[in-house]
Amino acid sequence: MKEALSAAGLKLRPVPQSEAEPVGASDPVGFGVDAITPGIVVLDLDPILLLNDKRVTYTQNPPCRRSGPFVCVEVADDRDETTWAGLTFAYRPERLLLRPEWRLGGTERWRTKDQYLTDGASLWRGPREAFADAAWREVHNSGDEIPRLSEAGLFSVRLKIERATATVQNRRRRRQEQRR
Repeated sequence: MKEALSAAGLKLRPVPQSEAEPVGASDPVGFGVDAITPGIVVLDLDPILLLNDKRVTYTQNPPCRRSGPFVCVEVADDRDETTWAGLTFAYRPERLLLRPEWRLGGTERWRTKDQYLTDGASLWRGPREAFADAAWREVHNSGDEIPRLSEAGLFSVRLKIERATATVQNRRRRRQEQRR
């Protein structure tokens, strides 16, 4: 199919999870809406799809456009709204190291290579469906292979986010006071 489309000068568009056909027992496990719970990690989230979805907001300006790992830090079930933060392999002193014992499931690289929370103040918010669609490249052989953070890891990430958000709010408050 890919070759035929390519020969015709066309590209295969990612099929959003909501339009995908049901996955058979022997087929790889796609990353669907039901998989999105606090602590779940998508190793290859497509932010371009999120930027094009009007239901999704972000706190970083300009927003990150790189495809890569993101962790779901919160799900507000009453509104079906999720909050996500970016992850990276790049060390910086202010970044939170995700300890190996916090990293469950996933590939060996996910479990063993040093990884960090990029910036606790740079968050993405939107419905589960939007993030499931943006995880269109995420495929696993079983549900146990889906990477996720332990409760201790998720607690530490949330704490870092709270502190980073408070720091950003304090900076904004000081700037406003200086302008007066």
